[in-house]
Amino acid sequence: MSRGRTGGWFFALLFLASCASVDGRGLVAGQSTQRDVEAIMGKPAETQAGAGGETIYWYPQLPWGHASYAARISPDGRLISFEQRLTEENISKIVRGQTNAREVHDLLGPAWQPQRYERMQRDILDYLVQAPPGAKRTTAA
Repeated sequence: MSRGRTGGWFFALLFLASCASVDGRGLVAGQSTQRDVEAIMGKPAETQAGAGGETIYWYPQLPWGHASYAARISPDGRLISFEQRLTEENISKIVRGQTNAREVHDLLGPAWQPQRYERMQRDILDYLVQAPPGAKRTTAA
């Protein structure tokens, strides 16, 4: 193998090793710290104040991935939980005409393309969800 090709492989492997995790692999609730979360996941797309002084770090994988991860951090800096929020179970909790945009955000995380339609007095939040084969496509506004 030539020296040039070896250098290319080295840099490719170095690049892959430096990439942040996309699913939180290696994080342990109660043991991992806020610093561990950022070291593994990278900088959060958004942070949000949660109940009881906790902070939620959002890691949406939209639009190319079909996931939105929430890392809940306690006031003392420990990871409370790391969960995939863009699930059928969470989506089923959304009730058309009753669940507001803030509640959807708190449940699913930041939308891919949030839009506000003032004339309709309506917020439209786009989330790309991986549906099982043959599933009917639905939208809720």
